[in-house]
This record gives sequence, structure tokens and C-alpha cells, in this order.
Amino acid sequence: MKYFSFVINKKKYIIENKYIKEVIEENNISPIYSKNKNILGIINYRNDIIPVLSIEKNINSNKMLILNYNNSLYALKIEKILEFLDIEEFSNEIIKIKNIEYIYFNLNKLLEIKKILVSDTNDTQINNIVKKQIKKTEKFLIFKINNEKYGLNANEIVEIINYKKIKNIPFKNKDINILEYKGKSIVVIDILEKINNEKIKLTDFSKIIILEKENKKLGILVSNIVELIGRDNNEILEIPHYLISKNIKEISSITYDNEKNMIFILDIFILMNYYEKVDIRINNKNNKDTIKKTRFIEFEIKNKKYAVKLNEIEEILSFEKNDNLNVYNLRGEVLPLYDLNKKFNNKNKENNLNNKIIVKKINNNKIGFIVEKVLGIKEIEENNILNITNILLLKIKYFKGVYIEKNIKTIIVDLKEIISQEEMKLIKEAGE
Repeated sequence: MKYFSFVINKKKYIIENKYIKEVIEENNISPIYSKNKNILGIINYRNDIIPVLSIEKNINSNKMLILNYNNSLYALKIEKILEFLDIEEFSNEIIKIKNIEYIYFNLNKLLEIKKILVSDTNDTQINNIVKKQIKKTEKFLIFKINNEKYGLNANEIVEIINYKKIKNIPFKNKDINILEYKGKSIVVIDILEKINNEKIKLTDFSKIIILEKENKKLGILVSNIVELIGRDNNEILEIPHYLISKNIKEISSITYDNEKNMIFILDIFILMNYYEKVDIRINNKNNKDTIKKTRFIEFEIKNKKYAVKLNEIEEILSFEKNDNLNVYNLRGEVLPLYDLNKKFNNKNKENNLNNKIIVKKINNNKIGFIVEKVLGIKEIEENNILNITNILLLKIKYFKGVYIEKNIKTIIVDLKEIISQEEMKLIKEAGE
């Protein structure tokens, strides 16, 4: 089984590779009240609020492992990433590899911490922190449903379209509104019907607001669009008691317009939960259209970033003092090495203890590819992977694409395509 190793307070830990989503750097942690000192606070991770955990005191680093365990996300503070290890089954909490002790990170700790987090905090506390410390101002699109004003976070709006005919399908003794939108079927919600059990009055000014969250779309039927407003955190208020008593879950908060009329802010998460219940029924083909994501190992050679698919890698190794650039002693087996530094730079390099070895199996033979530095794991949506010929005007068979983040280009490499038949023969001979 493959494990990921990392350092916290000079201690080396391992964790199953399958639970790691990516490695990030984040220093904007919002503290929350909790009796458990392992819970440092929360962060906004890709528009999701997740807890930040620390299993050691005083970690002077902003590196975090994003873990996905039991369908929940966690951020674990670490100091340094090490390498990938291929380890057989073990029973003890501490395992030795090449006389180096690794501590197995038990993921059940996350479940215990989650229980404590739920018992120590509440939605209001976390929402207030998010408003005060993560989001300084909000923009809302204000619209009318009959004579009431409602608002939606402008960041969640994809498009506003004129009202068009929608069809109905039965769902739990009710009719669900379905709109054909850009080749897909999406649910359209009549908020008035959900809150007051009466249908919206359609006019020539009626619109459908298209929302998107986590690659899922939803429509909101409105009478007409009023304006776009900006509100500071202290102008976004909690729900009045009379609304709480009516258990209207779709409204998350309120604000006021310039005439002091109340505006009800809708909670897109609650609306999306409603959407989830009917998604499978309305359009089975949507499953085929779900955006796929691929995880990559990113590495660096002479200040240029490259990436290989995580599932194609056996493990990642570190150099030791007596290692050379031709072969590596891999647990008693000879591992032939291929220097990507030389391949991409056309320049020989001396053995550098900071170099890493990415191990890949090619035609049942393990080969180690030497790189300057391993940066970490990155999850990329496949629709963000671009054609390298169009972007960089390169036509090299082992460069399979490129993705761009913060104006930094990362080239995707197919390690299998790099080595020619002649080079493979020489590598095998070196290994023998």
C-alpha cells in the first residue's frame, strides 16, 4: 500500500495516500472556541469551511495537508513533506524503514475531533467568524418575488435569463420545475411556493437566476431583478425570531435596503440540498457530464514546474550521502535511475541530497526519475488542462498538457514516453 510521509515537530508521520486531497499553504486561519487544543480554527478552502487541526504544539509552518476522510474535509498543519513510501501491512503504530522511525497517523483521531468540534461550536459561531474574518464585504443580487425582496450572493450567480417555459415532473406528490439549460436539465425553484405554499405571479419581467455551486447548477424563479448591493458584515443580520419559529430554512440572514425594507438572504447550500434530492431523477446523463478531477505530483527543475499523475507513481524517495546518479538501493533491489535534471536542462548535476526520486513502473520494471524538488500534490479539473501545443507552441511527445494557476504554468509529463528504447536498454544494463 502507498503512504505519504511528512514531518511535524521533527517527528516523521505516514498516512494512507488515498486520503490526501492536496498540499496547500494557508496562513489565514480564523480561530474558534473549542476545548480541544488540537483544533486551531477554520479556513475557507475552495468556498468550503473546514477545520484546521494540529497534533503538535507551536508548528512554525503554514503548510497543510487537505484530508478527505468519511466524506469530510480536514486541514492538518505540517512542517515538511517527505516522500511516498510503498509499505506492506504493519500492526504497530510505529514502523521502521531504513532505520528511520515513522509514526502512523490514525485517521480515527479526525472522527473524535469532529465530534468535539460539533459539540463545542455551532453554526452561528462559525457563520459569524466567516463573516467577520474571512469575508469582509458581500455583494448581493436583489430581486422581487411578488412584493418581497430577496438576495443571493453574487459570487454564486452564473447567469440571469428571461423566463422561458419550464416543464414539470412528479416528485414526492409534487411537481418539480425543470429547465433545459445549455444541453442539461436543471431544477428551477419557486421560492414563494417553498416558503408560503403559493406560486409566483409570472409577468413580462420574470427572470430565472442560474446559480452554481461545486459544479452543480440550479435555477431560481423571480418576479424581477431590482439591484446589486454591497453590504459589510455588520449590516448582515441574524434571522428574526418569527422566521426561526416558522422553520424557514432557506433564509440564512437578513439585511435592509435604503428605505429600511427587509431583504431576505437565501442560503444556497439549503437550496442545493433540495436540488440533490431530485438530481438523479431529472437527468441520468448528468452523471456522465460530471467534471472529472485528476491528482498530480508536482515537481520542479530549474524553477520550472512539472507534474505527473499521482496514480502512476509507485513512491518517492530521498537521496542519501552514498547514493549516486545511476542506481539506487531500494530495499535490497537495484533501482536504475534516469536524471530528468539532465534531460530537461541538458546539464549533469552532482548528487544533491535535496533531489528526489520519483519511482514509476514501466513494462514491469521500476525506474527512478531524479528531480530537483517535489512540491506536493495538486488536484486539477480536467477541463482546466490545456493543449500544450496551443499554449506553449511545444510538440514534444512526453509533454501531455499544461495547467495554469496564478499565472504559473505547470507542464504535465508522461514518464513512460520520455525514455527511448535505446535509453531503456542502457538503464537495464546499469541496473544489472
